[in-house]
Amino acid sequence: MNTTIKRLLSLTLLANLLLGGTMQCMEEIKKNPFQSLPQDVTRHITSLLMESTLGYDFSLLNKIKEWVSVGSVALSPDGKTVVSGIYDKTARLWNVETGEKLHRLEGHTLWIRSVAFNPDGKTVLTGSDDNTARLWDVETGKQLQILEGHTNSIFSVAFSPDGKTALTGSKDNTARLWNVETGKQLQELKGHTGLISSVALSRDGKALTGSFDKIARLWDLKTGKQLKELTGHTARITSVAFSPNGKTAITGSYDKTPRLWDIETGKQLKELKGHTGDINSVAFSPDGLTVLTGSEDKTARLWDVETGKQLKELTGHTKSITSVAFSPDGNRIATGSADETIIIWQRSQDSGQLSTKTRPESALKLGTEKELHKLLTSSSPKQ
Repeated sequence: MNTTIKRLLSLTLLANLLLGGTMQCMEEIKKNPFQSLPQDVTRHITSLLMESTLGYDFSLLNKIKEWVSVGSVALSPDGKTVVSGIYDKTARLWNVETGEKLHRLEGHTLWIRSVAFNPDGKTVLTGSDDNTARLWDVETGKQLQILEGHTNSIFSVAFSPDGKTALTGSKDNTARLWNVETGKQLQELKGHTGLISSVALSRDGKALTGSFDKIARLWDLKTGKQLKELTGHTARITSVAFSPNGKTAITGSYDKTPRLWDIETGKQLKELKGHTGDINSVAFSPDGLTVLTGSEDKTARLWDVETGKQLKELTGHTKSITSVAFSPDGNRIATGSADETIIIWQRSQDSGQLSTKTRPESALKLGTEKELHKLLTSSSPKQ
């Protein structure tokens, strides 16, 4: 079958998908209209189906100019505000669409290494080389709380999903859990032999820490005891994140690979290959089906969690990407860079509609790319 016919058939099916919806389209496939097609055609159609349901068509919405390197970024729950931690002792709140600076958060006495938005969108947490983490009011820009106790630089901060507690990771090789409202330290996690570069909290009361000792560790927050070690990286771990359901983790390292892990067993699931520079930052999409990575190679990349395949490469920065973040609805991405800019990426309208409205359900019903291909070729003659 020639290329033109193949393309027309594929585009016809894709048009049906976009106009009629993923599930309707798949019901049509089940009626076997394509079972006589060669396997290369069905593979092509399958790929287009997966691209559409994945919804990873992002384009540049805005580029915000800082005046020094950006160390960390986070998006607000509504995706309308981005907070940046930069290497001039301040954090800044920006309107992502207009690029207007809303507040300058001043109080730290040294570089800010990490920033995080509370899930309620009302407060922001920052971690600094001055050994403190600070809580800020988003509406007023005023400092609300200082979390003190670490004896060296704080490299990472994270809120719990309910926003009531926060975790900090430090160059003093410890991670500490805090009551956000009172500022009281609740737990200290000890075990790493190198600085803790990244921390994350799950919904079921677990913590994940990544360290320059090349190990990621899983902790029980109630007891402070280590549950598992995730070993396999051959260089410093720079970033960690939980999937939304807490069953999977992603780690990034100076060995240039992001890796996916099974939390229950501690076993490595996949190694994502493609970056040509060290990995500085990783994040899960809100539906847990995609991960985002930022690298020294100046690119951010989207990956499919189940297959480990690269889905999209975001280019536009001129120096290393230091931080990546999804908005909670998955429709926006923020990337911060050593080129002194923050880029906001917007999911295309069609892609966004498919992703936010159909993807979580369709992912369960449609299954993997392999299963889709099997469905399409179930009665096809072998080529």
